[in-house]
Amino acid sequence: MSNDLTWNYHISQLDRKIASQTFFSSNLSDVPDQDLLTYYKAIIKSVAEYACQAWNPGLTKGQNDNLEKLQERAL
Repeated sequence: MSNDLTWNYHISQLDRKIASQTFFSSNLSDVPDQDLLTYYKAIIKSVAEYACQAWNPGLTKGQNDNLEKLQERAL
């Protein structure tokens, strides 16, 4: 949470992490689908949902929609 009581910085960092991990996973074309799903759950989903009980209620609809889109793209 920032000084203005928003989660903007936290969400922007999550966006950056998820986008970079999604880009990395796009280079894994030879990996079986089951292994890619395991990668998604272990790396991307765990980052996206870490401590979400604390920060998710404070998100704006736009921030929430953005996180959902990033996760859908990664999946």
